[in-house]
Amino acid sequence: MSGVQFVQQIDMNSLKITELAPGVAGTDAVNVNQLTASAPQGFASDIGNGVATSFTVSHNFSTFDVLVQVYEIATGATVHPTINRVAEDDVQLIFGVAPTAAQYRLLVVPVPA
Repeated sequence: MSGVQFVQQIDMNSLKITELAPGVAGTDAVNVNQLTASAPQGFASDIGNGVATSFTVSHNFSTFDVLVQVYEIATGATVHPTINRVAEDDVQLIFGVAPTAAQYRLLVVPVPA
C-alpha cells in the first residue's frame, strides 16, 4: 500500500481538510459536494382549493418508490387522505371533504434504490 499510513487517530484541532478529491471506493472519504448530490431531494406543494376532493400532483422523480406525507398547515397535524401512485411521476390524493385553499401541505421524497 502506498501513501501515508496512520496507526493512531488524527486530531485536526478544529481544522478542516480542504480540496478533498471525490471518493470512489466504498472505504474512501467523501467531500460535501458528494454528500449533497447523493441526498434525496424532496418535493412539496400546498393542496386545497375549497372545491375538489381529488388532486393529482407531479413530483418528477420517475419512480413509484416515494414516501408521501400530508399535513395540515395551520396545526402541523398529519392527515391521512387516500394516496395512490398513479404514474412514476404522479401521486393522487383523495380527501373525504374538499380541503380549503392551501389547507394541506404535500411532501414527497424518493426512496433510494
